[in-house]
Amino acid sequence: MGARMITSHGKFSQTETGRFVNEGGTDWANYANSRCRFDERGAPLELPGTNFYIIHEGAVVLGAADPTMLVPSGGMEVVETDATVAIGSSFVDGAFGPQQRKFPPMQKADFWLAALKLGITEDKVSAEIDKLPGDEAEKARIEMRYRASFERNHPLLGLLSSKLGLTGEQIDGMWPSA
Repeated sequence: MGARMITSHGKFSQTETGRFVNEGGTDWANYANSRCRFDERGAPLELPGTNFYIIHEGAVVLGAADPTMLVPSGGMEVVETDATVAIGSSFVDGAFGPQQRKFPPMQKADFWLAALKLGITEDKVSAEIDKLPGDEAEKARIEMRYRASFERNHPLLGLLSSKLGLTGEQIDGMWPSA
């Protein structure tokens, strides 16, 4: 996939205080915030110039250029790379492989109808968003309310996965098969 740099930040789990920490003790929010510069409203002014991906069960399930938009938990690994990697790509032995499936954008109503089939409502997601620290909560609320469509790599899906106990396969299943 042409990556010149691939760095694994390890697998993260949630602590009793609600923070996400890897095996080495690195706090994800502190690390992610240290990689960006923000204006007085908390909007990113400068991103790190690399992409961040969450790996679950050997596949890329979520990605963002802004690491503060990712919530790694449940033993999910975070990988940073200078490459752009498709959601659904494999990640094995420290290398990205081919994409297994394509995920076109899903309209907001279709997204929430698919989530409802899994027992996930906007109220449940809102309750989890309310537990996020500071600006992360407000960013997630804005995304949930105003985004017209969702892509498979949207950070809100990381929240569904980590906070509401959905597997990558369940989230994949929300999208119609190609």
